[in-house]
Amino acid sequence: MKMVISLSAALFLLSACASNTNSSLPVSEENFVTHVTESGAKQFSYSLKFEVNERGGRGSGKGMGRGQGRGMGRGGMPNKQDLQERIAERKAKAEERLMARLEDKLAENQYCANGFDIIDQYFGRGVMQVKGECN
Repeated sequence: MKMVISLSAALFLLSACASNTNSSLPVSEENFVTHVTESGAKQFSYSLKFEVNERGGRGSGKGMGRGQGRGMGRGGMPNKQDLQERIAERKAKAEERLMARLEDKLAENQYCANGFDIIDQYFGRGVMQVKGECN
């Protein structure tokens, strides 16, 4: 039961970032910070923040319902496998959008002309962040 609750919470967290299928995200704040280390390595941090409501989603909308729709099991609770698949799908979509926006931002600032490597990524409630280093 704890696993289902944890997965449900994670699904709601990711829905703030990835439930919209169009390419424009409702971004409330965008940050792009660059840094050159003493050794000359060019690094960056890029983050997008979203306004989320108290339930963890964007804006107003309908909840999960009571056993109607895809993946709903007994008592209106989605089964564990469906939750895991939906979380993975939403995370992948959110990551694609974040990377597309990052590449646009890098090109706009003429930073990392020879590509980059990802150092770290974070996806949380209302925020997505990626840290990287130029090649």
